[in-house]
Amino acid sequence: GYTSATCPTDSLYAALEPLLSSAVGLGIIPVFAAGNSGATGGVDYPACSPNAISVGSTTNADVISSFSNRGGDRFDVYAPGSNILSSIPFFNVIGVKSGTSMATPHISGAVAVVQQNQRLNGRPTLNLTQIRSLLQQYGRSIAPNNTRIDLYALITKLNENYSINVSGNSIRNDSSGTMIQSRLSWKRSTTS
Repeated sequence: GYTSATCPTDSLYAALEPLLSSAVGLGIIPVFAAGNSGATGGVDYPACSPNAISVGSTTNADVISSFSNRGGDRFDVYAPGSNILSSIPFFNVIGVKSGTSMATPHISGAVAVVQQNQRLNGRPTLNLTQIRSLLQQYGRSIAPNNTRIDLYALITKLNENYSINVSGNSIRNDSSGTMIQSRLSWKRSTTS
């Protein structure tokens, strides 16, 4: 596996890194699988890129999957990746798969939920560094310096100083005293 020092030696680095950098500059958060060779000192490229979030795999018992690459200074977060019910390409069936590629969509989805939460609450979307930090800081600790995604804890933390007034169609930041009025209206439906 690669670390930040060895990541630039990958044969694809020179071609892909400018593209990843541009994507981050546009507000896109690249998320990549760490790799499945069981490396304990680094992750595969492009997961080792400073312009990406790297994702390792855990089992349903919150144990690091034996195949998951990890370690080094460019590993970011874990997500469930062992025995995941998934579609099987080209065969049009559903089956059980394992790999860091099964874990990565959990983090991609979490990033989308966090960004939508920011928008819905009238706050700016977060950048790569902020997202990475939140995933690590509010993840569930599964080993020293290793966290597994905990989206509920992360969203709860982001919204802890906000209250929603449904009848007044507003969201209030309780720590700053600011309020955002919503253009949406909620109607209670009644059926007979």
